[in-house]
Amino acid sequence: MASGSSRNSKPSSQSTAAGPSSSPPIPIPPGKTDLKSLIPTPPASHKTESKTPDLRQRPVDDTFGYQFPPTPGDAPPEKPKRMPSPSFVFDRAEVILKSLNSGSNTRERLKPLTEETFAKLRAAIDFDTPLPFEVELEAFEEWSQNLTDLGGYEYDPTRKELKILTLPGVTHERVAQVFNKWFGKVQETFQQEDRMHFTHNEDYTLENGSSLTPDGYISVETGGPVVAIEVGVSQPFDKQVEKAEKWLLKGPARLVILVDIDIFTLGKGEFTSSVTSSTSSTLESQEALPYGITKRDLESPKAKEIASKIYSWYNDKTALAKLMHVSLYLYRHKLGNPKAINQDAKFVIFEESSGFINWGSSEGFVTTNDLDIPIGNKKERVALPFDLLQACFGPALKKEQIRIAEKRRERY
Repeated sequence: MASGSSRNSKPSSQSTAAGPSSSPPIPIPPGKTDLKSLIPTPPASHKTESKTPDLRQRPVDDTFGYQFPPTPGDAPPEKPKRMPSPSFVFDRAEVILKSLNSGSNTRERLKPLTEETFAKLRAAIDFDTPLPFEVELEAFEEWSQNLTDLGGYEYDPTRKELKILTLPGVTHERVAQVFNKWFGKVQETFQQEDRMHFTHNEDYTLENGSSLTPDGYISVETGGPVVAIEVGVSQPFDKQVEKAEKWLLKGPARLVILVDIDIFTLGKGEFTSSVTSSTSSTLESQEALPYGITKRDLESPKAKEIASKIYSWYNDKTALAKLMHVSLYLYRHKLGNPKAINQDAKFVIFEESSGFINWGSSEGFVTTNDLDIPIGNKKERVALPFDLLQACFGPALKKEQIRIAEKRRERY
């Protein structure tokens, strides 16, 4: 039976209910709805912890975003969808490129591409990426003068194309380091420590205004590169030959060393992530994710532990990254025709079907003429670093696989 108080009267601080006419009102304690009490609690909860933690304050890139995670009793029949996040690398690249494309002219479009934004774009892209608009030579020169000379881009004035280079992978870097180490032997062999210099990953402007960023080059005194080193990992070979042409025909190079590496990344798209749709009451049945990981793993802040599980899962069956072939090429000017180039030598260092191939010091070498060293030097040539190249691939591939595993962890 309802109380006889007016509907518009001011509510008291304590609710009451009317009892029999002979009894005083019975006080009812203030009610407070606890949302957490409405959510099923996993049976495995610990008494020392909050049974159902409030996940609503988690960062937006958390596995479940701002949603409550499913529990064994009420889990949906499909995988909980991860909330979209601007921290994904492909999202960041797209946002940066769109911001550049909004200017009215080339200078205005390049203004937002500051040194900081340029570094973020390099880290965000997976492949060398041309800007989505033409860049005139004057606009490029003005833009490049405002950047620290760190490389990471290439410019072609004929195509009016400014290409942003992705950050090199582990294998790429290890091979480049091999030639840096080998340069010490070159200096020692020819006793040119004071005249010769090695430059790593720095852009160089050619005669026609093109800008290239080699993986390394050898210069003599204050001159330009006489030997340019280009390393390509899973890149079209004709694009690498195009660089050799530019170095020899539009630049000061006498020799271009190309290292062509093909790495096949296994498992791309093969193992789709799916959660078991069973409505079983056991927690484990709701955590069947690929690579041997569980939802509990995903809630862990330690990304390296997840990457280790993914790496181990693949390592039991096959490699995450598999070396297919490695070849080294030497390009020089064609004899008697300085306006043409010639592939003077090709050395197959590794084939997936046969393994590593040994080359002797007398079979591949760099000469005093390549290095612009005066005639009469006691030594006339120095062997290419075949042994160092062979030794670098094992450790490099292992780190490459771990990096791939870490990236795949970010997807879940």
